[in-house]
Amino acid sequence: MEYLKIIIPIFVGALIGYCTNYIAIKMLFKPQKPIYVFGKKLPFTPGVIPKNKSRIAAAVGKAVGQNLFTNQDIVNAITESGLKNNLSEKIMDTAFNTDSSIKDYIDKYYSKKSGENDDLIQTELSKEVDYDASDYDDVIIEETDYDKIKNKVSDVITLKILGAFEKIDLNAMVSQIASKTLSEKVKGTMMEMFLNESTVSAMSAPIGNSIAEYIKNHGEEIIYPLVDTEVDSFMEKPVSENLEELGLDTNILESSVNKLFDTAVSKCGSMISEYIDIPGIVESKINKMDVSELEELVMQVMKNELQTVINLGALIGAVIGIINIFW
Repeated sequence: MEYLKIIIPIFVGALIGYCTNYIAIKMLFKPQKPIYVFGKKLPFTPGVIPKNKSRIAAAVGKAVGQNLFTNQDIVNAITESGLKNNLSEKIMDTAFNTDSSIKDYIDKYYSKKSGENDDLIQTELSKEVDYDASDYDDVIIEETDYDKIKNKVSDVITLKILGAFEKIDLNAMVSQIASKTLSEKVKGTMMEMFLNESTVSAMSAPIGNSIAEYIKNHGEEIIYPLVDTEVDSFMEKPVSENLEELGLDTNILESSVNKLFDTAVSKCGSMISEYIDIPGIVESKINKMDVSELEELVMQVMKNELQTVINLGALIGAVIGIINIFW
């Protein structure tokens, strides 16, 4: 009997401590809804987490966005992922180890876009709504036509050349060239005394004006075919040949890619936080979760830790039982 007087208080204390902590942990999630008795809500219902789910979601979202997943964390994750090396190798391989041209890549890209647009149009037609077929002409033709892209490039280059010609003082240039040429031709002859600088300038001015006017009115029809031929040749050559002509070897291109990657990544963190509301996404995800799903998630992560808390309650209860024996 003396042993029972010692064992029972220890056992009861351990049982009370175990059950108390077990119930307390369970009450974090249960009950999920308030319980009413005779029209009055029982205290501690619903459980702590169901009752404060929105506040907890906001707090977790804020903690994740501001402390666990910061801008610098994003930059570090991308930098340390090996993405830069893989990207650089892919670009080097695409640029120097393939016979594909810019035209090939454009055709491949826009053929894919064309398929997407066809699906879009088919979806619209399946809705059985009124539509105008001409609304889709540009979507199909303009985005899949390589010639339109090439012609646009030729147009831009031609306009740039014509713009450069407009900035040239053709009168002064023609006068200078004419003066030098005529001086060499008539040097040592009787004509030298009649063709002085002012005479040559007066003669060359109308020529310069005529040339400028002609370029203004007919320059595009002269320059465009030449530019278009060169653009077509450039875009149909393998990319590797174009890079070699431009003097861009593997080292230069790889260095440029790496610098571009580093610059983009350095701005990546701030851009993500600017356009993606990480705290808001986390908060929304938690709010959309059912309480039972949230409980399962917590138990998956902290099952052992929570069980340790329960066992610790039993231990503390046993210690209190021992103290009561000798108190």
